[in-house]
Amino acid sequence: MLHAAAIQMVSGTSVQGNLDAARVLLAQAAAQGAELAVLPEYFCLMGQRDTDKLAVREAFGQGTVQAFLAGAAREFGLWIVGGTLPLAAGDHAHVRNTSLVYSPGGECVARYDKIHLFHFDNG
Repeated sequence: MLHAAAIQMVSGTSVQGNLDAARVLLAQAAAQGAELAVLPEYFCLMGQRDTDKLAVREAFGQGTVQAFLAGAAREFGLWIVGGTLPLAAGDHAHVRNTSLVYSPGGECVARYDKIHLFHFDNG
């Protein structure tokens, strides 16, 4: 039987702060026997505006968030589904809302780009 952890967290506007919080939660999941940990959508950034993610987008295979996911997978020996993160798209005005899966060895083994994107509404 696979032990999985569905990580819940409240992400804010600081990428580093969010990664620090995610690291603590991933460590807790591993300590409790999880083999797979799934982070929430946009765990790395919840901006004030929809365009905030443009400033932190990464090229596939590069960047702070992807390095964090690979390192955490290795450090904790977990399969990690990286919620979603903003990857560079074909133009500078858009990002791909992408989920990446990392093996316990820290290798990115799967990628999914959302097709239907929805905007956040203030309400």
